[in-house]
This record gives sequence, structure tokens and C-alpha cells, in this order.
Amino acid sequence: MFALTDAMLQDNLHGLGNAQHDLFNTTNKKEDLNVSISTTRNALEIAIDIGAISGRAELFFDLGSRLYTRFELESKRPDLDNAISALRRAVELTPNGDSSQTVHLNHLAVSVSMRFNRFGELHDLDEATTAFCSAVELMHDEDPNLPEALS
Repeated sequence: MFALTDAMLQDNLHGLGNAQHDLFNTTNKKEDLNVSISTTRNALEIAIDIGAISGRAELFFDLGSRLYTRFELESKRPDLDNAISALRRAVELTPNGDSSQTVHLNHLAVSVSMRFNRFGELHDLDEATTAFCSAVELMHDEDPNLPEALS
């Protein structure tokens, strides 16, 4: 008999959350997004419980991105606040030099900028500017996204 370890369960839940998010992108049904968020949260809780380090930044990033998407649909501030918290953790957990560092910083900057635009808290503008600048600093001169990032 094959036993499913906690690490395997966490990996499988992460994959399922990704598949459910893909389904949402196809159907645009909020239910699919909600299930994706719940499944990703469950995978993240298991990763934390078992002390898994590998993949935790991606789980936080996926959760934050999905919560941000739900905020865009429903405009509920807790979703935006939780998205920002998760994206901050993704940035913190991403090793220096990792190729996803720029993406994580950019998503954090966009989310914090959105909160500034919606709720006018000046400290959010400072954080968004810092995150955008950090993301740009990590980009290579040949990066095709550099012109857009600098605009």
C-alpha cells in the first residue's frame, strides 16, 4: 500500500489549487476562484505545519495573487489586505537572485498601489514605490518588460 506523506499532500493540494485557478480563468465563476483560494490555503497550512521551506514562497505568491483577483471582483478590503500580507511573505521567502523575485516584487507593488488608490493611505504609496524600484533594479537591460516597468 502506498502512503501519502504530508509533503506529497501539500504538493498535490498546490497542484489542485493551480488547476482550480486555471478553471476559474476559463469559466470566470467566482466559485472556482474561491475553491482555488481555499485549496491553496490548505496547502500552505500543511507546508507551515511540516516546516517545509521549499515552495513556500510560491504558495504565498499564488494565494496573494488569487486574493487580489477576488478583490478585483468583489472589492472587499480584507481580500486586498490579505493579498498584500501573502505577497509580502512571498517576497521575504524568495531567495536573492531567484528568477521569480522580480515577479513577486511587482505583484506586491501593484497590490499596495491599488490599496493606496482605493483607500488613500500614504504609507502604501511609499511601499509600492519601493517595491517597484526594487523590481526594476533586479531586471536585466535586455528584459523585454523593462520599458513597461520604467513607464
